[in-house]
Amino acid sequence: MPARRKSYAEQVGCVTSLVGGLIDRVRATDAGRDAIFIVHGDHGSRVMDSLPDASRAGAISKEDYAAGFSTLFAVASGEGPGRVVKVQAPVSGLLESFVNNDARGLGEGRTPADRSIFLADQLWHPSRQATLPQWEEQAQTDRP
Repeated sequence: MPARRKSYAEQVGCVTSLVGGLIDRVRATDAGRDAIFIVHGDHGSRVMDSLPDASRAGAISKEDYAAGFSTLFAVASGEGPGRVVKVQAPVSGLLESFVNNDARGLGEGRTPADRSIFLADQLWHPSRQATLPQWEEQAQTDRP
């Protein structure tokens, strides 16, 4: 598993660099100076010890929940320095916060309370509602 995690981290780093280069090139144009970019992954790493499915609802680790149900959500709007905000929120809540903050980033302390997800059965049908475990650390880090 450590080799898969390392490979995944390298892949994310490569993609992030390529997307960053694309954003820089677009921003260098007159039309791109005021552009807003939203990058949203379709799922997390899925590098986990065991599949977080409905049959294991009570035995899923926080790490496997994170690997199975988290995703990249990034906004580049040209409004000051970037930051990393670690929150548990549905993507719909992140988009709502962004829109309600006049497209200037995510509002401070606006983490939706609903952390519900649906676990799939063996046929990949959503069959059991669960709540994502709460992570203790929710940090903000300024980025240049």
